[in-house]
Amino acid sequence: MMELTARLKDLAEKSRAIGPTLKTEEATKMALVMPLLSHLGYDVHDPREICPEFICDVGEKKKERVDYAIMQDGKPIILIECKQYGGCLDLAPGTQLERYFNTTFSHVAVLTDGNRYRFFTDLEARNRMDKVPYMEFTLESMDEGLIPEVFKLAKGRFDPATAMSAATDLKYTREFRKILEELFQEPDEEFVRFLVGKADEREKDAPRRRFTPGVIASFSPLVKRAMQRWINSKINERLKSAIQPDEEHPANAARAQEIAPAEELGDKIVTTDEEWQAFFLVKSILLGTVAPERIFIRDAQTYCSVFFDDNNRQPICRFWFNARQKYIGLFDKGDPNERPRQEDRIPIDTLDEILPLADRLRETAKRYL
Repeated sequence: MMELTARLKDLAEKSRAIGPTLKTEEATKMALVMPLLSHLGYDVHDPREICPEFICDVGEKKKERVDYAIMQDGKPIILIECKQYGGCLDLAPGTQLERYFNTTFSHVAVLTDGNRYRFFTDLEARNRMDKVPYMEFTLESMDEGLIPEVFKLAKGRFDPATAMSAATDLKYTREFRKILEELFQEPDEEFVRFLVGKADEREKDAPRRRFTPGVIASFSPLVKRAMQRWINSKINERLKSAIQPDEEHPANAARAQEIAPAEELGDKIVTTDEEWQAFFLVKSILLGTVAPERIFIRDAQTYCSVFFDDNNRQPICRFWFNARQKYIGLFDKGDPNERPRQEDRIPIDTLDEILPLADRLRETAKRYL
C-alpha cells in the first residue's frame, strides 16, 4: 500500500507537469493511464491482462471498442474509457461506456482523463451500470483515504463481492456527507424537530412542545450555531497539539515544522495563534479538494495570506485580523488571471464564521487545478 501511495504521488506530480501538454486521447493514455495500470500490478503489454481496444458488439452496433479491458480468466472484469486530459467526464444517457458495461457484464467501469477517475458499478440494478459513480479519485488533488479503495482493483486483489461491498460503503458515505453538509449550511425542519425533541427529552418534566412554524423559525438558527461551534471545537482540539508542540509529542513538532511559513518573517511580523487556527481550519475545509501539502501560509504586517502551491499569484484567502473588526478576504470572484486579484472581504467576529464560506474556499482552490 505504501509503495502504491508513493507511486501515485509521483504520477500526480507528472500529471501536473505534463497534463496541459497532452492534447490527444492517445497521449493521455500513454503518459498517465497506462502508468497507473502498471502501478496496480498489471502488465500493460500482455493482452491477457490488459486488452486495448477491446471489441464489444452492442445490439446492431458491431465491432465497437472500449479503450481498455482488464481481463481475468479470459473475461473483462473492468472496462476503462479514456478522454483527453481535461476532457469532459459527464456521463450522457446511453453513453458508449454504459453500453459496453451492460453488454459485457463487467463488474466495474472507469471513465478517466488520466487525472480524474470516475468509478461505476451496478448497485441499483444488476448488470446495468449506475448513472452516478460510486467513487471519484483525482490524482492532482489526491484524497489518500481513497487509495485503499483503488488498491482493491489491483492485480490479484480484485474480488467482485468485495468490490460491491466497498462501492456500497463509498456511495452511502458520500451521500451521508452531502446530507450533513446541507444540514450544516441550513438545518431543515425535520432535523430541527429531532434535535429540539431530543433536548426536551433530557428534561424530565418538560411539557410536550408544539412545533409551530414560529417555534421552528426560532430554533433553526440555534441549531445551526450549535453545529458550527461543535465542529469548530473538534477542529480546535486537534489543532492545539499541532500549534503547541512539545518534547513529549515529537510527531507534533515535526508536523508544526512541516507547515511553517514559506518565507522567514521579519521581527515586526508575528503569526498569531488565531491566524494559525484559521489556517488549519481552511486547510481542513480543503481536504478532498486539493492535497494538504499544496496549501501554504505567508504572513505580512497587515494581513496573513493562504496560497496554493506557495504562489502569490494563486491566493486562496487572506486573514485581516489586526484590527477590532476582523475580515476574511476571498478570491472566488472575477477573472483568475486578473492582477491584482479581486478580493471580497467578509466581516467576521469568530473563526466559526469561516465554516459557512467552505464552498467558496473550495471553489477558489479548484480554479488553480
